[in-house]
Amino acid sequence: MADVLSSNSSEEDDAVTNPIQLAINKGANITEPDRAAISRKRKIVKNSGKYKASRMKNHSKNDTCVWDRLKDFPGQHFVNENGQLRCNACSEIISIKKSSIEKHVQSKKHVNGIASIAKSKKENQTILECLKKQDIRDRASGSTLPEDMRLFRFEIVETFLLAGIEISKLDIMRPFLEKYAGHRLTGASHMKDIIPSVLEKAREKIKAEIQNVQEVSMIFDGTARLGEALAIVIRYVQENFKPTQRLICLEVLAKPLKGSELAQRLMSCLVVNHNFGPNLVLATMRDGAAVNGAAIRQLSFFYPNIFYVTCFSHTIDNVGTHFKFRVLDIFFRHWISLFANSYNAKLLWKERTGQSMRTYSNTRWWSKWEVQKQVYEYFGDVVPFLRENENLSPATRQHLLEIIDNPRDLQDLRLELAVIVDAGVQFVKATYYLEGDGPLIFSCYERLSAVSNAIGANFPSTSAIAREIANGDVVVQNQLITQATACVQPGLLFFQEKFSVQFHTIVRAFKVARLCCPVQVQQLKPDAATLEEFSNFPFIANSSTVEYVFEGILRVSDLYLQLCEVGEISNLTWKTKFRCSKIEGCREELLDNIDKTCETMENKLKQWKKNINGERHKCYSLNHFTMKQILNLRKELAKACIGLVAMDELPLQTFMLLEAVNKAIDPLLLANVLRKMIPENSIFLTEEGFKDEQKYFANDTGGEEILLENVEEEIDVIQPIMRKRKNSLETFTAAKETLEGMSMNYSEEYLLAALEHCGRRATEDELVAWVASDDYDEETVTMLCEKAKKNPRLSDLVKDVFGPEFQAINDEETFLCNMTANETEIERPQIVLKPYVNNEEDTYLTLEILAALLDRLSESESDYVRRQLPSVLKEGEPNLLLVPKGEVFGCVLSLFMGANDQPLPTDEEVIVCDENTTAEEIELLWRRAVVDESGLLFCLANADLLDYDVSQQAVRSLILLTQNHSRYHLVVICSIENEDKSHMVASIDQFRRQFPLLAPMRGIQHYLKEQLVVSDAKMVGDVQWAPAATVDMEKLSVRVVQSSRAGMGKSLVVKHLAEQLTNLPNNKKLREDLMLSLCPTIPVHGISVDSDCVTRTLRSHAVKRDIPVSRIFHLDMSQS
Repeated sequence: MADVLSSNSSEEDDAVTNPIQLAINKGANITEPDRAAISRKRKIVKNSGKYKASRMKNHSKNDTCVWDRLKDFPGQHFVNENGQLRCNACSEIISIKKSSIEKHVQSKKHVNGIASIAKSKKENQTILECLKKQDIRDRASGSTLPEDMRLFRFEIVETFLLAGIEISKLDIMRPFLEKYAGHRLTGASHMKDIIPSVLEKAREKIKAEIQNVQEVSMIFDGTARLGEALAIVIRYVQENFKPTQRLICLEVLAKPLKGSELAQRLMSCLVVNHNFGPNLVLATMRDGAAVNGAAIRQLSFFYPNIFYVTCFSHTIDNVGTHFKFRVLDIFFRHWISLFANSYNAKLLWKERTGQSMRTYSNTRWWSKWEVQKQVYEYFGDVVPFLRENENLSPATRQHLLEIIDNPRDLQDLRLELAVIVDAGVQFVKATYYLEGDGPLIFSCYERLSAVSNAIGANFPSTSAIAREIANGDVVVQNQLITQATACVQPGLLFFQEKFSVQFHTIVRAFKVARLCCPVQVQQLKPDAATLEEFSNFPFIANSSTVEYVFEGILRVSDLYLQLCEVGEISNLTWKTKFRCSKIEGCREELLDNIDKTCETMENKLKQWKKNINGERHKCYSLNHFTMKQILNLRKELAKACIGLVAMDELPLQTFMLLEAVNKAIDPLLLANVLRKMIPENSIFLTEEGFKDEQKYFANDTGGEEILLENVEEEIDVIQPIMRKRKNSLETFTAAKETLEGMSMNYSEEYLLAALEHCGRRATEDELVAWVASDDYDEETVTMLCEKAKKNPRLSDLVKDVFGPEFQAINDEETFLCNMTANETEIERPQIVLKPYVNNEEDTYLTLEILAALLDRLSESESDYVRRQLPSVLKEGEPNLLLVPKGEVFGCVLSLFMGANDQPLPTDEEVIVCDENTTAEEIELLWRRAVVDESGLLFCLANADLLDYDVSQQAVRSLILLTQNHSRYHLVVICSIENEDKSHMVASIDQFRRQFPLLAPMRGIQHYLKEQLVVSDAKMVGDVQWAPAATVDMEKLSVRVVQSSRAGMGKSLVVKHLAEQLTNLPNNKKLREDLMLSLCPTIPVHGISVDSDCVTRTLRSHAVKRDIPVSRIFHLDMSQS
């Protein structure tokens, strides 16, 4: 019996512990609601100590006290807080180590903190003045509160107002604020008395900002939503061309304003309160309300030259009110009523669709369209939603179902929803875009033009619905589309009438205003007739003066761009300001300044072009590079020369460019040549810069990151490179100071030994830990110290930290000991030239130094082959060959094959043109042909595809460069199909030659096979580095696998070849941490090949130049 009772009691306990389940078991319908995801997960940041206890166990305690650091660094807002050094400017505890404090003082955070404290003191003075003014207005005898308490109360009220928190809530927060702020507060009713002082401060701040503003525009509007309120905003442009706007007036009035009353308030605010004279307010924008227009007409008596603009966003928003729909208007009215009167309806809609119902507002732009768009997108849920929820507003629901149940109304409803979505999307985007705060004057015209071109031209949703209803009947489909578009036609006509007729002058003014944008003016290429459009602005009194000014500015901008394009570095950071004025004498001075600037820039451009041409004529190797490439080489090589980056850490693109003059270029060779040319240098290499042929194989324990994950960003990462170079020296110096601060008895030989053992990339912790350890005897330390003194990789650090006496032998001799025989052959006298030039931001090698460098690098390059010129071609003339389009490349190969099977043509000798080829690239080919003395043959293929302007410039430069030269070998190949369209053909037709028969296809294929066979493998240490072509059946470096259609096994062939790569000796022994894809795939789609896209993809798979890996690159071309 007891057991039974016990069992029953247990069951009852279980039931009591879960009453919800008990109710469900008895038949109750209970479900758990979805909870709002308002909680946020926070991570607790844990800061670990800089040095672990085990590493610091032998260190003695630092005797330096906080007071010493306060004396060493006065004026930095440091204080002693419980024996620790606290920075009040940064609100944090900092280390008392001197090097750490020096870094902290120079940090951006500390500098900003110091400035913030100074600014705060200045603001406190302003606040106190505002409080004193309030005391005078209130006739207060003076406050007995301390100044710091009054400031605290002021800041509390100001903060509450900025955050939008009611002052009445201050009573609840008062105990908390008083507890942690250390000041007393008073009741909310008394705190509200400070609000006028806060307003006074805001007014004074705005007046101080705009007191020196030359011209402003004004925006004003009123609203009755929160009472009769009037807001006045001014906009002006700061010196950095940043548009700025400020609210200068917000008034709440007793009743709606009349035109005369509104004009009085505007005049009082602009003229009386802020002293904006008749010529300082240039333009005003307002909506289309009649009272605003009446006020503007009264305002024009004082501001006769003001430019009136009716708000475009308001006007475009009104387009929607002109759309007329037979069914949609009725449906929408009942649909809005259904959700406006029932919150349950909103919840049921969200439960069904997963989307909240869009709300409709009479005051929000295009809110009606947003609701209609949502109904169109979820129309499949509308009918079930109405039928299933019978208890939702029965009368409204019945009206909606009547439309749904009528086939004709349902069809028209779907069409009207589709057409409103199609027609409204452009207007909605334009409305919200033109409402923005940026410099919209430069893009307003384009946006309006885009809307004008888009409306009525494209109705994709309407066409889709009409096609579905018509069920394939094209006639019915067109009728339905016409019926639907007729509903929105009144709105489209309203837009066209407003912006093509009523606002025509305003739109024309916005069109010409684009010429004030430095970016757009070069694309628009204005003429005198375009500049006359400035007369649409009433505040521009003398259009002829404006025309002269803009013509001068256009000359300046064009010359500036030319100077940048030719690589004149002093102009890369050039900037100037031309201040316009309405005073006649100032206008003449402005025109004189523009003319002098143009004259200076023209002389500079002429002189620089003369220097460039002279250097290109003397130095053949310079003609391999465009001006942008030359500028990049000068910048990157200068970084290495002044020690900002290690020579072997230069971007991969730098060495790829230099391969044009020396195929065997590497960091060692480049560093050797630059050291001999520039005696005063800071060139250095990391450990990785010195060859270790075994370091990439499995028996090497070291590791390094090989894959260049983002090669494109390497050219421009200046700051990371600077930090990396600084860290080597700063880390070494910091370690030295740390050891000194520990009062450890160590000699400098120990630190040198640590540097030799750990390497120049060692951290401060690693160096300190090595010195503090007892693992090495005196003999080992002495041996490592001597190695460090002789190590060229550490010479710059040793010299900077310990002085030149610690270096055992000359850096240059040590460096040369590591050079290969080929590198040490370069023995020429040093060139005594100014090595560097600077602008405000960067350092560059001089053009003369770069030219001398390229000449020296090219001396060891001996791969030149003397080409045989076919007898039908003439030396010293641009030989023109016309061949069928499909035989252009066969003609090129036939030229270079020669009688003795010469090597394939290089990119130095051949340019294959397309519509993107630049005139500079072609000019460089002309220059190489003219300057060449080794008997090369230069060819311009597909010249008929060049743009007309490019062809014209190319012909002009050809005539100029070939004067007085009769030994060059040059061929221009064009297709016969474009003979009558090509400017190039017409210009050099007098040099047309009849090319003999092309080499047969079999002969060309045989020639290509011979040239594409790879050379033998080379040895890397004791490992054979086999080229990837070894796995090919004929050992070709290029193979084309093609088929007439997809799915024939082309990719399978590539896959089988890739599998064989893993068996190559070098790939098999490559360290696991260096393994990467041995067969990257580069997809190539479309009718034409985007060579830039292919190059970017290839560069994303680039690796360091000396990694002994063999790979296949699979260019997967589609059948299109």
